[in-house]
Amino acid sequence: MITPFGGGWWWSQNLGGREPSERERTAYQDAIELLGAEDRGPVRLPGSWFVVDSPQPDAAVCGRTLMLSRGMLESEFLAAVIAHELGHLNTSDGNLTAAINRLIINPLPLRRAQSQPGDPRTVIVPSSQLTMGMTFFGACIWVIRKAFGFAKGGFALMILAPFWGTYWRKREYTADQYAASLGQAEELADFLEVHALIHDHPVPLIWLTEHTHPPTELRVDKLRKTRPVAEPVAPALEPVKAAPTGPPTAGPDGPALTEPNPSAGRALTSAGKNLPTISHTDIGKDASQ
Repeated sequence: MITPFGGGWWWSQNLGGREPSERERTAYQDAIELLGAEDRGPVRLPGSWFVVDSPQPDAAVCGRTLMLSRGMLESEFLAAVIAHELGHLNTSDGNLTAAINRLIINPLPLRRAQSQPGDPRTVIVPSSQLTMGMTFFGACIWVIRKAFGFAKGGFALMILAPFWGTYWRKREYTADQYAASLGQAEELADFLEVHALIHDHPVPLIWLTEHTHPPTELRVDKLRKTRPVAEPVAPALEPVKAAPTGPPTAGPDGPALTEPNPSAGRALTSAGKNLPTISHTDIGKDASQ
């Protein structure tokens, strides 16, 4: 069943999202400007974003909408995590997530009243006939719930869970490399070591599961091995010739000297003929006066 409720607004409502405050907008804008300074090409920014009141640093993308937790906006790794999420946003990952959400019905979560420790409880001891009736009624409810679950969609996703798990694990590596291209490789690796590595646990037969994230240690290893992009150096206008490293090479008759230009000698001789001359007699006359 295809529904229009898989986009960013419905997603934010399901997560309990809210509009960002002024200081949260400032922190977000500062991170975007930092990534723009390291930009190697056009970056597609999210169409909208919202905040989830959670102290844990978290972020995600659905369609063109970005989700940031309050703890993420307060973290020093905000720019690195946004760069990773932009890696999903600048590919088909965000749109694919929204398309999958539209294939199933995700009703809004309803809070159930929780009993307090001191609340009195009523205990009913049923008879045998009542027990059989309740069992039959419960079986009917189970069948109805399974039928509704099949009708709302998601059955195919359950069958293809191993395929989707493998796909999303590869996409995480791709998003990490996109963040590295924005100059955030070391910062993202530091964030994963501090906030994600502690939550890793063994996943038996991970290739048969729908686990969407690869092991954090492997992600950190790939990010650490990523070399920073070198700044392009402008070519020189003219090549610089190297200076001679020693005196001229000596031949069999002595050092090799450059012969003077004959035309330069004739020019000096002709110039000397036109200069006035002073004799010794003129010098004596000047002295007697």
